[in-house]
Amino acid sequence: MPRIKRPIEARKVEYVCEQCTAGVYRLTSKTPITTDYIYKWQHRCTNCGKLLNFTVPYPLLEVDGQTLPITFVQREALPPPDGPGREGFYAGRLTDGGEFELLN
Repeated sequence: MPRIKRPIEARKVEYVCEQCTAGVYRLTSKTPITTDYIYKWQHRCTNCGKLLNFTVPYPLLEVDGQTLPITFVQREALPPPDGPGREGFYAGRLTDGGEFELLN
């Protein structure tokens, strides 16, 4: 079955560092930190190096009203789809063909 690729409209969602206001936060590890049933990913400011934890890996991609991570995360490290901390979270990966595939 042939595949077709169509252009989409998307927005990149980033957090600006409150300390230096010059950098944005980027993921430092593909593996989340687990604390009290909450999964967090460590991020570092691209300018000053400040560390901060977020409950989703930034940057995100906003497409058709859905917010999706555009970074790679380890599926085995994620909680089950109906587990705590997963409400409104979409895990995904890029396929060999370069397409985004939802994992949950």
